[in-house]
Amino acid sequence: MTLRSAKTPFLHRPSVVPWVFLAPFLLLFLTFSLYPILNAFYLSVSQMESITSLPQFVGLANYAKLWNDPSFWKALNNTILYTVGVLLTLIPIPLIYAALLQSGWVKGAHSYRLILFTPLLTSLVVATIVFRYMLGPEGFINAILNFLNLPPQRWVEVGTYAMPICVLIAFWRWTGMNIVYFQSGLNNIPKELFEAAALDGASGLQSFYFVTLPLLKPIVIFVVTISLIGSLQVIVEPYILYGAMAGPGESALTMMFYLYMVAFQRLNFGYAAAIGVVLAILIMAVSLVQFRFFGFFSQEE
Repeated sequence: MTLRSAKTPFLHRPSVVPWVFLAPFLLLFLTFSLYPILNAFYLSVSQMESITSLPQFVGLANYAKLWNDPSFWKALNNTILYTVGVLLTLIPIPLIYAALLQSGWVKGAHSYRLILFTPLLTSLVVATIVFRYMLGPEGFINAILNFLNLPPQRWVEVGTYAMPICVLIAFWRWTGMNIVYFQSGLNNIPKELFEAAALDGASGLQSFYFVTLPLLKPIVIFVVTISLIGSLQVIVEPYILYGAMAGPGESALTMMFYLYMVAFQRLNFGYAAAIGVVLAILIMAVSLVQFRFFGFFSQEE
């Protein structure tokens, strides 16, 4: 140890200063991220039937039980259907809306942006309750059908409608937010590129495909990622719409919904942790696949 380092206060040493600044983050990360993750993995290989009981190691028994659990596979299937529906609606349609609002062809574009963004400001629980009443036997949708001399439908009572209704709520709520994301990317595209494409004889559709979409790739990756993660963790809409029974024939049962039911209704925390671990692995796998699809890991020359 040199004389200079001996006289320098410990917290002021170059080798220590970075760790001083990182300490708050590391403390929060270890406490609220790493420990819960490790604890969830430990619980997933344990049996714990109450908050006060100690977990008992059971190995892979919970995962073996998942493999033979029809409710788990139903929840997984419903979650995948919901995710696909969200991606097919909340990616291309907001992108087209954003391009139209940005093009200058739509008069009062600012008013449309405000109208489309307003659903995001409402409570998701309240909005879902409103949708439930609208889709009820005496609701607004059936009133329209009666006015058109069409037979009313039992929207909430038919299992095949469960996931489409949840996708409809997600589309109504998040379209405005995705439009904002896409427009932020469109604003950063130089107008000179569109002018050059027009001089080369490119049509508006060709400019959109060959200029807009490639330059929006980072925004598209971001929107797809958050849409995937949010869709795979859906619980509020099916729970508010169908209650604790998860709809007729468990038609509204999702992975997060099933995790909640197992943990807080059946008090089987070990089995619920196993569901959570599988869900986390699924989210990670799907995210890596879509990153690979968009060429996120490829090296740009």
